[in-house]
Amino acid sequence: MEINWDLLNFLLRLAQILFVPLAMWLIKEIWSLRKDVIELRSRVKANEEKLDCAPDSKALHNLALAIEGLRGDVRATNEKLGGVERVVDKLDRVLERQESYLLNGGSK
Repeated sequence: MEINWDLLNFLLRLAQILFVPLAMWLIKEIWSLRKDVIELRSRVKANEEKLDCAPDSKALHNLALAIEGLRGDVRATNEKLGGVERVVDKLDRVLERQESYLLNGGSK
């Protein structure tokens, strides 16, 4: 069996013409995908670090309980301030009577 060198040469050149550009395109695509993967890994790592600092469900529950406790404290403070307001109103009336008495020279 004799090898047809011209045919073999033609087939190798044809394979070279078709394969080299295809191989270069594949290498370019793989390199681009590799860059994307590296970028995505860094973004995932940054997000994981942010999530590590976020409170968990137990901490959120404790925070909700603390806020509810503060609501009760604020309500109690408002009630106390309402009592103080009544005392201030009474003092205001007393001072008005004293002022009236003094301005009118002791007569009503």
